[in-house]
Parts: sequence; structure tokens; C-alpha cells
Amino acid sequence: MKILIADDSPTARITLHKTLEKLGHEVVEARDGLEALERLTGPEAPVMAILDWLMPGLDGPDVCTRIRAMEATVPLYLMLLTMKDTKEDLLEGLSKGANDFVSKPYHEGELNARIQVAERTMELESANRTLRMLSECHQAMVRIQNEQELAQQICGIIRRMGGYRVAWVGYAESDIGKTVRPVAWDGVEYGYLEQARITWADNPLGQGPTGSCIRLREVRLNRDFQTKQEGTSRHDILRNGFGSSLALPLAWREQVLGALTIYSDRSNGFDQDQVSHLTELADDLTLGLLAIRTRSERNEALAVADQRAMKLRALATELFQTEQRERQKLAQVLHDHIQQLLVAVKYGLVGISSRMQDEDGRSACGKVADTLDMALQASRTLATELSPPSLHEKGLLAALEWLSSRMAELHRLTVEVSADKTSYPMPPHLRIFLFDAIRELLFNVVKHAGVNRAQVRLTESAGLLEVTVQDEGTGFDAHGITSESGTGFG
Repeated sequence: MKILIADDSPTARITLHKTLEKLGHEVVEARDGLEALERLTGPEAPVMAILDWLMPGLDGPDVCTRIRAMEATVPLYLMLLTMKDTKEDLLEGLSKGANDFVSKPYHEGELNARIQVAERTMELESANRTLRMLSECHQAMVRIQNEQELAQQICGIIRRMGGYRVAWVGYAESDIGKTVRPVAWDGVEYGYLEQARITWADNPLGQGPTGSCIRLREVRLNRDFQTKQEGTSRHDILRNGFGSSLALPLAWREQVLGALTIYSDRSNGFDQDQVSHLTELADDLTLGLLAIRTRSERNEALAVADQRAMKLRALATELFQTEQRERQKLAQVLHDHIQQLLVAVKYGLVGISSRMQDEDGRSACGKVADTLDMALQASRTLATELSPPSLHEKGLLAALEWLSSRMAELHRLTVEVSADKTSYPMPPHLRIFLFDAIRELLFNVVKHAGVNRAQVRLTESAGLLEVTVQDEGTGFDAHGITSESGTGFG
């Protein structure tokens, strides 16, 4: 993975650089917060950054704030490197957009484990964004009866939820010039679609991704506009910030309507799963447009959309279960391997210290042993947070009692857990899902409610389990909330 490290200390940068390269990552450096901002934008930007908390000019939390204020196009994982470890400090970092923390002095094993969690988190976030985007698109296809409105809605959903720079639909005209007429678009393109004179003819103007896609009736993926421009001028690339593109034919049987073209502002902005899902989406959009034109084909389009929706639901469940398996594996690695190595090192150090005659040497060994104890504790905490043993061994209620004690210990939030039964038998994936949902709601209490007490209640009636998470916090104006108010999934 390509990782940016930002620290005003050359020594700290060199040490962290060597550690990350040893772990197999590509490393980019920044000397301060402003340089970090510059390197985190553009086609070749990393997707993860480790930022020192204190830097001249812009510190780590300030960089997080500015990055989150920008329009996100890909999952970006921000980690703060800090000696601050109080609840107030950590909450400040989270409120400014950080995803995680690494405490100084850091241990290579802990750092590697957190980076593995970050990698998996970004993969899942990207997959979930794609799934949510596809779900919204399918709902629009079922709901909208106007061809122009459907194309426009699909472009907007793809661009906003997929995190791309531009999405547009062009129809292939049968005129002499075989022009491609833009009928719907969403995103920042600075008049590019009006001025580009895109054609699907077999001439120099028709060699771009959209024209070739229509003419050849095949998916055209340009992974890097900087090295392969395919009919798009360098001026247009630089002005519009295009890094890569994906052009998808809107074709069904013998009919070719045109193309759905999507631009990312980063090189390699489309992985194989995204290409596969977006190709299916283009097929579904074609069916939706044809169904509006010809009502007789509408039933076929809906049947295909329903099948895809069932497939998406199954895939979403599989993604969740895969995430939990990965968490358990990481927790097992921490427990069975990294912690054992740390214990072995500590015992070896104690043995060396006992044979030392020099008082300064024994003192130094003691300090190193203390650091190893901190690393062990951090490893145990991380393993437990990744996959609480009580959740898998004792059930949901026991896990919630453990969570209650953790919230009190880490965040000073007293959580009262009440239930009308002593146990709630359920499949493991459902038990894990409920636990994660409750934990996320309690984190929201910590971050937003401004109180130190919350209640979790479980009640069962007629085979249905109801879970309530409640607090007496500051609340919000329910009448001021609309579907367009926020940018998050919630």
C-alpha cells in the first residue's frame, strides 16, 4: 500500500520510512502539514497517511479537517502519530476526521496490525460504497418513468456515492458525423462535454474512450490519463483533473443507445470489482431506458433488476461475514504470534539484565522492558477490540456487559444494559451485526450527546427482538433534517 508519512522531524521520518518499507509498503514523505495536503491530492496520491500530531503551520488534526472538507473521491485513511492519549485528545482527533491513532513510542507489530486493519477497512468501505451506489441506482430504475430524469439521476448517484469526478451518459447519433450527444451528466467538467466534439466514428476524434466504447461495443478502461490519453487532449486532462476513466456501452441485443462514461480524479481509480459491478449497472441502465421507451420490455428489466438486488443483498451479507472473519484472524495473529514474541523478548531482556553488572545498563533494560509491557498491553487491547472473545463464546448479553465496562473505562460513559431474558439464541453473523450496531451507537453518544450515561435495552416479543439505545443528550432539530442534509450514509 502507498502510505504518506508527515513529520517535521527528519529522524522520525527516516525511522518510520524504514519500518514501513520493511513491512512491504511504498512510502511518500512530507515535511509538514501543508506538504502533506499537497501530496494527498492529485492522480498519484496515497490512500493512507500517518500524520504527526504536532507540526509547524498545520498540525495533524488540522490536516485531517482540511482533507475531510474536500469532496472525497476514494476511501482515505488518516492515522495520527501522537504521545497524547487522554480521552479529550483522542476525541478531538476523531472529531477532526482521524480514523485511528498510533501512540509514541510505537511498536512495529502494533503498527503493522493497525495498517492491516486500515487496509481491510478501506477495501470494505470501497466495496460498501459501491454496493450502496448500485442499490440506489436500482431503486431509481424502478421508481423513475422518465428517460431523461432516469439518466440524470443515475449519473448523480454514481458520481456522489461512487466518489468519482464526473459521470455522464451520451447517446450515439446516426448523423453523418456519428456524434455522441450528452444527455445527462453530473460532476465538475468545466464545459468539457460541450467542447469535446465526441464522436463514435472510426477517425482520430473517435479514438477516445467513449467513442471506442460505442463503436466496438466493449468496455474501455483507461487506468492512467497521464501515460495514455486516447483522444483526450492533455489540456483537458489537466484542466478537469482526470486521472482515469471507464466507458461502458449502453447496448442490448442489436440496439446501441450510447455509453455511460465515468471519470476518476486518480490514476487506477477503478478496481476489477468496480469495473464488474459498473458493467452490470450499465446493462441494467440500458434495460431501464429501453423499458421506458418500450413498455413491453419493462417486465424483463424489472426481473433482471430484482435478481441483481438479491445478488447484492447476498453479497452485502458475505462482505460483513468476511470482515468479521478477518477481524478474528487478525486478533488471533496478535494473540498467538505477536504477543508471544513480545513476551519472549521481555523474558530474554530480563535475563540479560540479571547478568549485568552495570547499573546504567540494568536501568536501560528496565526502561525497554516497560516499553515492551506497553506494547503488550496495546496488542491485547487491539486484539480484544477487533474481536471480543465474549461475543463468540458467551453470547450477545455477555458481550454487551463487556462493552459497558469498556465504555466506562475508555470514555467514562456509564452504560446500563437491561434485558427481559437471560439469553437470545441467534446465528453468529446476526449476533455480531447487532453488537457492532450497538457499539457504533454508543460511540455516537460519546462523540455527540454530551452526557456520561446511556441505556441499552433488549426486549423480545412474538419472535422479534427489539434493541434500544437511549441517552438524554443534546439532541438535534428533527424538522431541520432532510435527505440532502448530510454526506454520510446515516
